[in-house]
Amino acid sequence: MASGVQFNDPDPFLWVPLYGTAAILTASITIRPNLSENKIWRWAYWIHAIYCLGMFVYVLIALVVVATNPQADGSLNPLTYEEGREMAGIMITAIWLFTCKQSPAIRCTFPRWCQCVKSREIVHHNPEAVFIEGRTSLLLSASHAY
Repeated sequence: MASGVQFNDPDPFLWVPLYGTAAILTASITIRPNLSENKIWRWAYWIHAIYCLGMFVYVLIALVVVATNPQADGSLNPLTYEEGREMAGIMITAIWLFTCKQSPAIRCTFPRWCQCVKSREIVHHNPEAVFIEGRTSLLLSASHAY
């Protein structure tokens, strides 16, 4: 949806790919959570992350130019300028996709609380891990030790 409303901007060719790619990557791991371990998904993520970084630098420079303009209102709040709001959108998108990238490494099962673990690391590096329903749990392994 954020990608669709960017067509009224003077530069939609910059913003539609940024938000559209994030939406596609998020939708793909919503449908298949293990897809973020896929090499193609990872490449798409890293290309998008580099694009976000480039856009962040571009918008930061534009924000400095606009904020230091003598005709600017002199506000120190970057969100009063369109460039500051664009920068916030880039940061939200980048943080969200980083969280999505981490999703296969962190497994949470409900209603068993406190069972979030990085399953690969535990299986290979912790001989005390206990397998429960195909997942590992350090807390349950500690309770079984007694």
